[in-house]
Amino acid sequence: MRTLVAPALLAYAHGDVTSLMQRSTSAKLSTDTQTNRHDSTSKLLETAVKMIKNGVTPDVITFVDSTNQEINEQVLVAIQNEHDTDQQYIDNLCQDFQNAVEKLAEEAAAIGVHDDNRLGAQEAHHTCRADEAFSCAQSRRCEHQLVELWNRVKREESHMREIHGHIHDEWCVHPPFFAEIDVWLNHPFDWSRTSPYPELNIPSDVVEFRHVSVDYFTQYIEQKVIVEEAWRVYNLKLIECSAFETTLDLKVDECDDAQREARGRACEHAVANKAAREDFGVEWDRIVRLYNQAREAKTANEADRKAEWETLKIVQCLLDHVHSSVTTSIETGAPCPTIDSDPDGVTLAIEDCHIVTRGCQEGSMTAHLCLNWCEPPPIPPLPPLVAPACTPAFIAQEQKAFLGDIQTSYSERLEATDATYPSDHLTNYFTPLSPAGWAGCAAPLVCVDCAGIVTTLPLESYTAEAHTCHLHEEYLNPGQSNFDTFKCLDGTCVSMAGRCNSVSNCADASDEDGCDDSTDIFVPAYLSTSYTCTDDFDTDVHFQCANSNCIEKVGLCNGHDNCGDGSDETHCSADLSDRVTLESTSGRTITIETLQSHTGAFHDRSYTFESLGDFQGKTFIKYSNDDKATSHDHVMTKLRTTEPVTVFIVKLANHGLSWLAQEGYSQTSHTGVRFSGQRETRHKEWDPELHNPTDVFELSQVFSKTFAAGTINLPGNNGGDGSFMIFMEKALPTPPIN
Repeated sequence: MRTLVAPALLAYAHGDVTSLMQRSTSAKLSTDTQTNRHDSTSKLLETAVKMIKNGVTPDVITFVDSTNQEINEQVLVAIQNEHDTDQQYIDNLCQDFQNAVEKLAEEAAAIGVHDDNRLGAQEAHHTCRADEAFSCAQSRRCEHQLVELWNRVKREESHMREIHGHIHDEWCVHPPFFAEIDVWLNHPFDWSRTSPYPELNIPSDVVEFRHVSVDYFTQYIEQKVIVEEAWRVYNLKLIECSAFETTLDLKVDECDDAQREARGRACEHAVANKAAREDFGVEWDRIVRLYNQAREAKTANEADRKAEWETLKIVQCLLDHVHSSVTTSIETGAPCPTIDSDPDGVTLAIEDCHIVTRGCQEGSMTAHLCLNWCEPPPIPPLPPLVAPACTPAFIAQEQKAFLGDIQTSYSERLEATDATYPSDHLTNYFTPLSPAGWAGCAAPLVCVDCAGIVTTLPLESYTAEAHTCHLHEEYLNPGQSNFDTFKCLDGTCVSMAGRCNSVSNCADASDEDGCDDSTDIFVPAYLSTSYTCTDDFDTDVHFQCANSNCIEKVGLCNGHDNCGDGSDETHCSADLSDRVTLESTSGRTITIETLQSHTGAFHDRSYTFESLGDFQGKTFIKYSNDDKATSHDHVMTKLRTTEPVTVFIVKLANHGLSWLAQEGYSQTSHTGVRFSGQRETRHKEWDPELHNPTDVFELSQVFSKTFAAGTINLPGNNGGDGSFMIFMEKALPTPPIN
């Protein structure tokens, strides 16, 4: 800033004209603080007034002209420049508002495209899974029919073998005993009658029986035709089923690709949405903060500049009056008027110079110094929140139920009359919609998190205090968090880097609440308070409190009164059988039981437990052994729990389950279980003796993982030898509610 320091004029106030003139050559307007400039301007005004009142000598006219010139060329220019700088700053902020709105609009349009792509890919995936389930139904029906045909083959083969036994026992030559060859050669056969069949010395009753048993040959020949036809039909059906199986396998691969595409599109949508919301929220907060600061500071500067401009113009008016008085004095030879010699004239001149027009209207002395402020535009709506993979909301949207129209068309296809099998509907083969809405025999892939969205981890060095929540953070409820932000219970927000980092970043220290795993089941605990239930309510994601508000399901039975009325913590000591529901994605039978010595291991096998290890009396998830065909990448079973649980996976030591490590399971020192039984296979059906000895399975490795209330997805066994066992128990005793 330019500062008006008029040492010559100031000197006049304290000295004589000689000293004023002597100093006039060094009178300058120098750079200084705004306060000093204002002080100097005020003193300059005071000096100019004194000059008029006290009069001056003709020699001061040169200095007056020089001072006027310096005011016009430097000081007023500096004031105008300051105004222009402030106005440009304001204009830039106003443009920033506009730029932010326009950028958000552009990003919203791009996000809309991502959303369309996501919805299209989701529909394609669900349509494919419905086709997959339909193909599976056809394959399973064919397999069922194949089993019936196989039973017919066994039945007819057995009958033919029975006939063959009669013929074989009576017509074939049986040696009386085992002996050396020379004994046989010396046997008294009539070798002349050995062609084409040997004639033996057979008792008459045998000869008579043989005449009767000739009928068996006729029966055998007739049965042989029946058996051959049974085999022919079975082999044709085998080829047909093989084709169905091939079609199903191809459809599974196709649908897996469709799910990966859907997940990719969903991730693109979520990442773009998160970035747009966050960028706009941070940018809008920056602009609003600077705008509000500018409103206060720049408005004060504007008032100061106007006052200084008016003062300088008054000074110039007074100096012009001094100049006029000196000129008149020189021309007339009369002395300059003073307050003593011409009180009315001097007073009127001073008063006239002090008359100014204020405001920003036309004609105002300082209208050109008025700052033009834009009104901040209305806050545009942020893109709607998107649930990234693999949040509970995402799983519920993508893998819980088919889209409505697809559910309808799929059900109609299953129930449609098949001309080939009019009484054998596809609805009989584990493929109707599950209670949750997903079709059996169309297991989705296990969800994989989006690479671009990860939760910010606690950072010990993070000490920043909580801030007023930005626009993109305002949707959080107190105690709730997303990937980046934790909302303190007092309503402010802090980075997740400050959550459970042993530093109280929130003013109420709520960011450190629920962080001690000795008192809380989960780290960090879910602290969110209840909120008005939203339209996207889903029982896999939300829980409705007794007060009709909602919380996320992960807040159930976690030792915190998230509902505010305690309803989320009631009945938490109930038996797990009342707190867990099951879904087998294959549609086969699955139940929850208490493990006892007499418990069967599977619904579709005769295996029973011999040793229960550390799982006596534990909650046991009994599923169908054939479900083990589900791959390591696909969901075999869904466990829906309304309280925290620990899941145990018990398996053979030499059998790998790659997903245990991927899903975060840890090996324990628990003693496993042992079960045994007869493993039924096709090659054993012809000979019951092959069922012995009994197969024994020693499941000695035990892995575990603790889950919050919610939906737990368990992958399959990849068809490996020896299925794994699933057990559950309460995570930990629930701590008292604070």
